[in-house]
This record gives sequence, structure tokens and C-alpha cells, in this order.
Amino acid sequence: MKRLSFWQKTVVGVVALAFLIGLFFYFDKPTARYLMYRITPDRVPTRNLKKVRVPELTEQVTILLDDYGIPHIKADSEKKLAFAFGYMQGRDRRVQLEVMRLLGTGRMREMTGPRIDDGVLRRTELFSRMVGIPQDAMTLLESATEKELEIMQAYADGVNEATKAERRPMEFRLLRYEPDNWTPFDSYVVLALTSFGLAKNWEQELARLEMIVNQLKTGGTIDRAMRIWPSRAEWPPHLIGQEPAVDPFADIPAVAPELREYLRARYAVQPKKKKSLFNFDLMDLRGGLIGREKKVSRDASVGDQARRDGREQFDFSPIESFFHGMSASNNWAMDGTWTGTGKGAYASDPHMPHMIPPLGYLAHMICEGCEDGDFEVIGGAFVGMPGVSFGTNWDTAWGATSNWGDVSDVYVEISPAGMPNHYFHKGEIVPFTTREETFRTRQDDGSFKSEVMAVRESVHGVVLNDFIDRLPDDFPTVALHRAPLSGHPVEAMSKLYRAKNVDEAREAFLGFTVMIGHWVFTDTEGNILYMQPMKLPRRTAHLGTVPVPGWVDLYDWKEYVPVEELPWVKNPPTHWVGTANGQIVHPDATSYPLNLEGNVGFRLERIKTNIEAGRQSKLTVAEQIAQDQLDNIDAGWLSVRDFIVDALIPVTSDSDPSVAKAAGILINWDGRSDGDLVAPSLYQSLVAFVMRNTLKDEVSKETLDFLLNYFNIDPLVFDILGDPNNPAWDDRANDTPEYPRAVISKSFHQAVKELIKTYGNDVDKWTWGRVAPFTLEHPFGSHKSLSNYLNRPVKTQGASATVNKHQGVRSGMSKFPVKYGPVLRVMIDLNDPAGSKMIIPGGQSGRPSSPHYDDLIRLYEKGDGVSMESDYETLKENADGRILLLPEKK
Repeated sequence: MKRLSFWQKTVVGVVALAFLIGLFFYFDKPTARYLMYRITPDRVPTRNLKKVRVPELTEQVTILLDDYGIPHIKADSEKKLAFAFGYMQGRDRRVQLEVMRLLGTGRMREMTGPRIDDGVLRRTELFSRMVGIPQDAMTLLESATEKELEIMQAYADGVNEATKAERRPMEFRLLRYEPDNWTPFDSYVVLALTSFGLAKNWEQELARLEMIVNQLKTGGTIDRAMRIWPSRAEWPPHLIGQEPAVDPFADIPAVAPELREYLRARYAVQPKKKKSLFNFDLMDLRGGLIGREKKVSRDASVGDQARRDGREQFDFSPIESFFHGMSASNNWAMDGTWTGTGKGAYASDPHMPHMIPPLGYLAHMICEGCEDGDFEVIGGAFVGMPGVSFGTNWDTAWGATSNWGDVSDVYVEISPAGMPNHYFHKGEIVPFTTREETFRTRQDDGSFKSEVMAVRESVHGVVLNDFIDRLPDDFPTVALHRAPLSGHPVEAMSKLYRAKNVDEAREAFLGFTVMIGHWVFTDTEGNILYMQPMKLPRRTAHLGTVPVPGWVDLYDWKEYVPVEELPWVKNPPTHWVGTANGQIVHPDATSYPLNLEGNVGFRLERIKTNIEAGRQSKLTVAEQIAQDQLDNIDAGWLSVRDFIVDALIPVTSDSDPSVAKAAGILINWDGRSDGDLVAPSLYQSLVAFVMRNTLKDEVSKETLDFLLNYFNIDPLVFDILGDPNNPAWDDRANDTPEYPRAVISKSFHQAVKELIKTYGNDVDKWTWGRVAPFTLEHPFGSHKSLSNYLNRPVKTQGASATVNKHQGVRSGMSKFPVKYGPVLRVMIDLNDPAGSKMIIPGGQSGRPSSPHYDDLIRLYEKGDGVSMESDYETLKENADGRILLLPEKK
């Protein structure tokens, strides 16, 4: 065959290029833009040397990149470090930064337009705006110190420089989107969004009121509701305090007497309803998830939109997961006696919405010649915030979980007859204020379609009825009151970086009240310390677990507990401290309500068991931490196993061989939640059906939908499973009393039937990995044309109550896709920096074309990680690439 000449090749190339360019401009559609992206991807180099001239810099900043694209930054000021850190996050995660900013400010459709999950985006936008995330961010910005603003601005400048200097990301190209400059306000938006997601007690308060109202409307009582879902809980293990001889809250009623009187008068007792009203179709129970309510969307087509998007409603997107809650976390520290080296060790794995790229980001920063003293820090950060929240400076190590301290309340407001726009407060009639929000949706031609929505506010806060649709028209008017965000988080982190021991770490973090956190520290002297800084209201007349009457001044907040007075502990005799979102402090050990609900203590019980088993000589400290982080024994099952087994023993002789075989498998389960086991599937489906069967006649259908999808519903679940005398076991629609054994047997049969329907007749194929698939999903990964390119599968190795948390929601009944879990892990041995590890699920880069988009997944699955080696000369010798940020030439 005759070879083409140089000129012939050139002509062919030009013609081909012209054809592609013509194709792009003629068919300027997402598909054509995606084709052009695949031809010219957005990959940025991670090897060799890259030089970037930066007008803002006066001195060079060096960034070393290791084999995984993790930045090791060295500079002579915190501002330069923040700039370089911002540059790297802008380079690696610019789209994710934009998604976080737009989620928090309720502006996602300004980027995506109406195409992508429009119903979902409308709901998330409305929620962010109505609860006031942007206002929270502005409060933090306006109270920031000069130093904080300098660091935040430097970080923002770095993000913006990377946006200009690096290749335009795929998502911006496909959407034809140009982001605005990043600002300090945007970082505070991310902080405010995260803070709100961790403080979700108000949703439990509201759901309790929903249960009370439904009881009164269906012939029940307030006391019955409180017996089903008690307003006070005790979930051991507790590391601080013990039950006192005298109950400090004995004189505080669970339900305020004024509210009790009002509700009884408003909801006259009605005749007991017929049983048929409680027979819900399974698909109906999947129709009203939080964040998917029709009032939030203001559009009857939202359910149809979700079906057109190809998603079942329990299988919500990463974007929507932010508004289901921020899940949970683990952390623990062991002292020098436990490690045997005299130095402490630390473990942390924050549990948040899973996505790719992950919310976690790994970094190492060295500040030599800094104005307030030198420091070094390495570990995990969250995207959008210039700080290493889970890491070490090799003198101390630190990290947090949510302590679910009660920093919010729901107030019931009552209006005078004929005056729906007014309410009573302190004996006076006052008007609701109205706040309008404008939402913009970008159109194909670049213009914007605007929509104005309004929400009422009382002196206590935003009126929830205006945007939470599951609340019926005759529901009491309720307002959400939240503690204003406060503190100086950037300065607190700066001081923490320089802390030489746990005492200095605690002193630094007395100013970190922007989030509710269980903070755990350890140091090279072998000390360990626990603290929980937050802005906690001092309640004296109510417990904070049931809404209170807004018209009575007695229940208004008067003051906050000084952060210095909040419980803390140093060097307990156990030789360890740890948290897993539970009640670290005994709920009755303080004179004020601190955390009367929290989470079940199952994960912390496993952590306690593993740590108190002692050091394993065959493993390094970091290896033992990694092993414990992968622990997947379901202690929730262990706590109710005898109760459930007793009910299932007769089922092993069932005439249906599938039912009998399944019962035998569950009865013999040891609690391990490996992906190749069937028992976890049986247990989780059983619990879902027990929950449905016990609560369907106790709450409205809409409330049940919410509860089946609420991320912290386990306390209610185990209030029922752990108490054979809980009234919920008896079906109120049935004149014949029902008992737990019969309900469990019935629920198990339903679970098996549903599993057969979904996965076939072969019981052995109902494996947990199939029933609870774990997929790291890109925010735009629900589209079939992009899913294989953007999303990544991960091995299922845990469940909702295991240390290795794999959490979904229960509305799927037999489908539990993993939505939350560890978005980063650190395993720190202060005696062995190089042997310490850090990891995220996915990779450092948010660019799908990058080799660092998913190169950490296999390490994450194994519980392994990247070495936290911090010796700069060693890092420089082994660097895979480097970036020099240079001043502009003069």
C-alpha cells in the first residue's frame, strides 16, 4: 500500500480537525462536547516540573507531588501555604468546590440548568436557602479576625489562580460553565453546610411531634407516643460521668404542659380508624423521602422526574445525600502505656456522603520561618476549607466526630383566630416576617429563568411548614431555632498546628465552636484528651427532645454554657478515649441537657472491645488501627440476637424451604458483615419490615417514609427491638393484641418474599454485596452515558452499625445501596511517622482522565493507606513531580 506523503498527512489531519471542529460547533450539544473532551481530555501533569508565575507571590513556594498526587507544600508563611493549598484543591477539585459552593448557597441550577435531576436540585436549593446556610456563612465571615481573613483570602486566591492556569475540567466544558472567583465567603459556606449537616437533632424533635399529632388524631395519646419513642435515652458505653443518685431532670416533663394542653384541645380524639387505612403498598412507602417532598419541589412532576432519571427513590444522588444528614464518624486515641512506646497513637475516619471525588483530601504542609512560629502538619482535609482537620504535627494528633450536641430546638407557634400571618409571643401578637429568595435556572442560550419563593420566620427561626411537605395542612406551625455559628475556626486550626501537647491542643480548640464535635487528642508524651467545644444553650425548663411552645417565654433560650465548662477528660485510667457519635458523657451527669439522644453505642462498643484486648505484637500500631477500622461485626445484631432468634426458631421448620433455610442462616450468624455473606441481607431486610410493621399505625404514611430514610433512626429502631413491652409491637388497627414474636415472624416472611422478588429463589445468592452495593458516584454519574466513565465500584465490607460503616437507608426494604461511610482515614503512630497511614476512597484528583482519580480505591478496600512520611529530603528525593509557584518576572 502506498504510504501518504507528509503533505498528504497534513491535509488529512487538517480536514479531520476541521470536521471535528465543525461537528462541535454545528452540534453544540452535551454529547458533542463530551466527544471533544474524550479527544482532548482535561488531564493535568503530575510528573516532572511545572512552573507557574503568580502575581500575588513575592517568594517561591514549592509543591512536591508523590506517587499518588498528594501535595507536600513548603513555604515561609501561612498565607503562602494557604495559597498553595488552595491552588492544589483548585487544580484537583475545582468542580467539586463549585458543587459545594452552589449546594450551600442554593444555586446548583445556575450551573447545571434544568437537565440534571431538576427535581432533586430544586429541593436542595430550597432547603439551603430556607434554613439559612448563606446567612450562617455571612455571620462567620463578618466575625472573622484579620488573620483569618488573610488566610481565607490567600486560599481563595490559590483556587482562582489554578482555575486560570490549569486545564478546564470536563464538567465545566460539558456544561459550558465559567465559575465565578472563589471567595472567603464560599469557604465559610462549605463550613456552614457541613456544620448544619452534623446538627440534626431538630429532625428527631419534629418527628416526635408528628408521632404525637398522629396519635391524637387516631385515638391514641401523647403518653403512648412517648412510650414508643422516649424523649430520653441512655446508650453506653459512657467515658465520662455516671448516673447520679438524684435525676437532675426529674422535674422537667418530656412534653411541656402548655404544649400538651394545646395539642389535646386542637386534636379532638377521633374514632379508631379501620385497619385498611394502614395497609400501605410497598411502593407507596418509597415515595416521600426527605428532600423529595412535593412542597419542597413545588412541582407535582418531581416523582415522575425521579423515575425518568432511572433512580429508585431510596437510591438518592450524592448531591441529595447532603440533606439526609452527614452520617457519623469514629475516632480514638491510645496513650503511651497502651502503645508500649511512651507515645500516643490516634485513629480517625469521618463518615460523610460518599462520592467521587471524595470529600476528603490529603495534604502535607511545612511552614518554615512563619510569623507566629514554624509548624508542620499532615493528614486529611475537607474540600473547600484550608485546614487539616484529621492529622498530626508529630507532637500531637487530632480529629473529631459529631457529638450531636443539642444546639437546636423546634418551637410551636400559634396564631390568633383569623390572623394566620401573626403569632403569639410573650403575650403579644406579632407578625411573621417574610423572606423572599430568588432562584435562577440557566437556560440553553445562557439566559436565566428566575423563580421567587417566600418563607416565613418567627423570632425563633424559619417556619418549617413552608417547605417540608410531609407536614399536613392541619399540623401545628413550627419554627426551627438554631444557635448562631460562632468561633474562630481558622485561628483555632492555626494554633492547633503549633500545639506541643494535648493541653495546648485543648486551649487552641476552645475557640472552635463552629461545629459540634467530639475532639480527641494525643501527644508524644503519651497523653490523651477528649473535649467537645460547641455553643450549647443552657436549657432549664425543657429537655430539647420534643418541640416546645413558642408563646411561653419560659422555654426561650437565655444563655449558653461556657465552652470551658463543657465536660472533658485527660488521661482516663482506661488508657484510651474514643467516640462514635454516642453519649460519651452520661446523659444525666450534667446539670443541663447535653445529649439526651445521640446515637446507639454499638460502634463504640466494638472499638472498646478491640482496644481493651490490648496490643497485638504481630502488628505495628498503625496496622492494628487499620484492622480495627475494618471491624465489621454488627453489635446491633448481637444486642438483639437472642430476642430475634427466639422468634425465628419455629420458622426454621416453615413449609417454604426458602424461608426455613433463610431462618437457619440468620440464627447462626456471628454478626460479620462481609459482602459474600447472606445473613446481613436477611437481618437488614428483617429490620426494615419490623420497622414498617410496628410504626405504620403509629405515625402518618409521610412520617413513616421519613423515618425509613432518616440517617439516625437507629435509636428508635432499637427502642422497639430492645423492648418487648414497647407499645409499637401491638397493631392498633387489629382488635387482637399482637406480640413481638408474631411480628418478627411476619416481618421475616415478608423480607424473604421481597428478597425472592428482587434477587431470585436461590437464597445463597442474596449476598450482602449484592443487596448493599457500594458505588462511588460522581454528582453527574447517574446519566447512563457517563456512569461507566465517572463512577467506581467498591467492595462492600460493613453495615450501618459496624465500625467500618456502610450506611444506606431502609426504605428499599431489600435494597440498601451504600451512601455514607469513611471519606478518609488516618492511622497515626506518633512513634513511627513513616509507618503511619492516610487514605481516601477514590483519589486526589477530581478529573476522570487523571491516573489519580481512582488509584487509592484498592488501598482503601484493604484498610491500607499512603505513608505519612514527612521527612522533606526523603520526599524530595522520591517525588514523582513538583510544582513551583513563582513570583512574576519583573
